Amino acid sequence: MQSNYNVINEWVAHSVNREKRIKGFLFEFHLRRYVKAMLCMVFLYRLIAYFAIYKIKFNKVIYRPNKKNVRFYKSLPIDETIVICKKNEVLYYNKIGFKSIPLEPLFFFLNVLCVFGAYRLIKRLGESNVYLNSDYGVDELMLLKSTQLYGGRSICVQHGLFPKKNNLDLDGMLCDANVVASSAQSDLLKKSGYSGDVFISDLLFDIREDPDINLWVQKGCPLIFVGPGYLTDNNLKQGFIEFLIKFRGIFKDHNVIYRPHPRELKHIPDKVRQLFLVDASVNTSLDNKGNLIYFGIKSTLLLEAFNSGRLSYVIRDDLFPEYFADKVLPEVTSINELHFLVDNEIKKQNRRVC
Repeated sequence: MQSNYNVINEWVAHSVNREKRIKGFLFEFHLRRYVKAMLCMVFLYRLIAYFAIYKIKFNKVIYRPNKKNVRFYKSLPIDETIVICKKNEVLYYNKIGFKSIPLEPLFFFLNVLCVFGAYRLIKRLGESNVYLNSDYGVDELMLLKSTQLYGGRSICVQHGLFPKKNNLDLDGMLCDANVVASSAQSDLLKKSGYSGDVFISDLLFDIREDPDINLWVQKGCPLIFVGPGYLTDNNLKQGFIEFLIKFRGIFKDHNVIYRPHPRELKHIPDKVRQLFLVDASVNTSLDNKGNLIYFGIKSTLLLEAFNSGRLSYVIRDDLFPEYFADKVLPEVTSINELHFLVDNEIKKQNRRVC
């Protein structure tokens, strides 16, 4: 058993953060191996049942897909592709035409059995191309490495923009190929040391409907502050909270809603909730036509908002790392400058509606 643990660690030894994560996982696995072994047998039987029902043999596997890339997934030959997604998304992908199975048993299988689980899964799938959105999870890492061992290819589909300043450890660095949204994103990936194939696709990220100005005014002209994820970053958290306090002081008379980054959802400090209404639902999403103005320090959502015909602003501040490449989006260098632009837009649209 120990030799197999070493195999896993060797696969990720060149990435310090991931190595720590794997070692921590293995330590927990070792302590609770008996309980997890029993649970694994239950999920293993469920897994075998899925294989028996669907007789899985596909050339392409989409693992843990991101809905914002559904246009790209639909460009793949549907009859040769299987989607392994969350249980509550199976119906969604089935309606599109894919054969879909729930992720949860496979996720458990890959995480608990690690290299053993990945071997058996890929052996059953054959020499498939596996499409992922990330290579950071234990399950994703096991899957992509085992795919490579069996002659398949691992392909990372970009689900968020690469930051201009990064730690040279971007999503997809361990995959055989990457699909990215633009030549600028390709350049950032290559500058980070990636040597695999890079393909550019204009099918990444969703296309949304234009906003409804009248509806926006009727809703009280809500302004959406898009969270950058700094509330989970110990190095940036306190500085970001102080920034939000200053921001709220300037925008004290406006209807500002804080839309947290997905990784912030369970980590919103009380102070932030005192400053803003916090809402990550469809009410603050681009699916709501009554939203017009978005701003923030960094987020792919800002670019998606801009591409959907909405007003979107990047706030530059020396306290935080640069994220977007120059001139990708309209920029402001101070909260007061943003306040001036937003205030004028609100007055203009109110006059137009009235």
